[in-house]
Amino acid sequence: MRGKPLSIKGAYTTAAAQYRKTRLYRGSAIGEDLLLTPVPQGTDAKAGGKAILLNMVAHRVWALLDKPQSAAQLANSIVAEFDVGRMQAENDVARTLQVMEKWGIVETVYDAGDFVSPQQADRDDAPHDETSDLP
Repeated sequence: MRGKPLSIKGAYTTAAAQYRKTRLYRGSAIGEDLLLTPVPQGTDAKAGGKAILLNMVAHRVWALLDKPQSAAQLANSIVAEFDVGRMQAENDVARTLQVMEKWGIVETVYDAGDFVSPQQADRDDAPHDETSDLP
């Protein structure tokens, strides 16, 4: 039997998640790598973050996020552009997005049409993310 998604006031389905750059950093290429530096916010001359050096694959993920994309779309691009298999690309993209989100250089965005209300979450045919089930 399928469990219910974790939801108190509703949730977005994981498959609907897209990622985009935040406006907190700007990039400068250094060979195949990319140096991200904080953008000063408001009247504060210092930005809140530290400089971040991205490797070649993370640099490409950052470049692809000029427009919001899902992890699957990003993995498709990595497979097409690098000599790497699908599973490796998916793992690399997932890990890269997780770290980038933690550092505040990307954020998750959702389409309002992908919202699942608590009432919908209780239905068996509602969109469902198996990874969010309780054991």
